[in-house]
Amino acid sequence: RPSASVLCISPTERSLRRQSPNGKKDFYPQPPDYRSMLRIGFVVNPVAGMGGPVGLKGTDGEETLREAVSRGARARAFDRAEAALRSVAEARVDAMFLTCEGEMGEDSLKASGTPCDVVSGHGDVTSATDTRAAVRAFISKGVDLVIFVGGDGTARDVLLETGTRVAIVGVPSGVKMHSAVFINTPEELGGLLLAFQASKSVKEAEVMDVDEESFRGGVVRARLFGVALTPDDSEHVQAGKQSYSSGTASDEADEIGQYIADTMEPGVTYVIGPGGTTARIA
Repeated sequence: RPSASVLCISPTERSLRRQSPNGKKDFYPQPPDYRSMLRIGFVVNPVAGMGGPVGLKGTDGEETLREAVSRGARARAFDRAEAALRSVAEARVDAMFLTCEGEMGEDSLKASGTPCDVVSGHGDVTSATDTRAAVRAFISKGVDLVIFVGGDGTARDVLLETGTRVAIVGVPSGVKMHSAVFINTPEELGGLLLAFQASKSVKEAEVMDVDEESFRGGVVRARLFGVALTPDDSEHVQAGKQSYSSGTASDEADEIGQYIADTMEPGVTYVIGPGGTTARIA
């Protein structure tokens, strides 16, 4: 873990400093009002979602992650993080970001030109332990909101540290997003933060976790893990997905069909192949 904070300077700030008439590094045309800024903890789960494109439906556990890598899985969390951070820059959100070093947040913030303060480190191989340590560091610094990039598993790790003390919101990057703490798309983060900065309104939201082994077998078994606080913003935050219990083979086929139908998005054309299970979608 770093022994001292590391400041990520944005390109805009560098430009302003270069334009300073006296060349002093502390020159700002309009000094930021830190009292009005949102203090945000930002953490990325680098392996979230890697299993989906290679047919694994998740990356929980070291063995599953190794299998995903062997199948050619590519990290997608960074793309989602950068898309979310671009929306924050475009919305001109007045925020101060605290983050974890390297691939768990710092790299994405630097790439987007977002100023940040690194307050936590990670091991050679990132893990849930690193996520939880980062969230504890954020809480100790008095953040208003914790933003994580990941799936339901990451939401669970974050909730274990925040409880209902600090609001959380997820940028969807994993395979499983059944929890009601995720924004609809990464590009909506800027809009959500503007609304949250104005209202500071929060609500209780369920954090779910799906049994990956069952999910890989085509059966959706989601359980309630806990209740978090999340911004009260129905425009940008998704509703939690409904879970289904398993019964006979016919019941399971009905459940799978209903699950797929519930997750379909309006305005999108879906091509569905023939089969007894797919018939249930209609």
